[in-house]
Amino acid sequence: MIYEWEGTTQINDENLSIVKIEVPNTRKFPAFYKVYISELDHAILRFDLAGTKKEIDYTLGRWHTEYFNETYVFKRYQQKPYLNYVKRQYTIKHLDPGKKKVLRTEDYYTELLINNVILTDVEARQKSLTSQKSKDVSLALQSKEYNDVFWKSYNVVLENPLDKEIILFFEQKQKSGNQFKTKRKSH
Repeated sequence: MIYEWEGTTQINDENLSIVKIEVPNTRKFPAFYKVYISELDHAILRFDLAGTKKEIDYTLGRWHTEYFNETYVFKRYQQKPYLNYVKRQYTIKHLDPGKKKVLRTEDYYTELLINNVILTDVEARQKSLTSQKSKDVSLALQSKEYNDVFWKSYNVVLENPLDKEIILFFEQKQKSGNQFKTKRKSH
């Protein structure tokens, strides 16, 4: 890896050194880390990983990563850094190497914000939250084929007209029963 110092900045009244790191890899993808290190105790309080490669090399396989950007931010709580925020976004392309053609492009985006750090009775609280959540939203544990919890837990925007049509379709299917089951008549 190739390291380069990029100066200092201040976040939450704390001086941070910025180090840029070039990440060599076998796919020759230009990727860089930017690491923000506390000058107080040398803790990493943020790092970014980014890369872009528009030119497609069809000899490397069926998938091409065109772009990615990841950010991880840590905040101090009781003098220790904890993960506070994560953002990931990337674009990949599915290729046909023989025809040298892009079959489809996929864009992904994920964000996570942690706003509560639990330090007491962690295992018991984690166990109760995990088991209760899985019972509430698990499709495998639901008794009905269609359930409102499905739409709430998978973040479908209910105001979208297309989504309303889909929901109405499934609600009608549930009322009419399973139309694909056939009864055999005995002669």
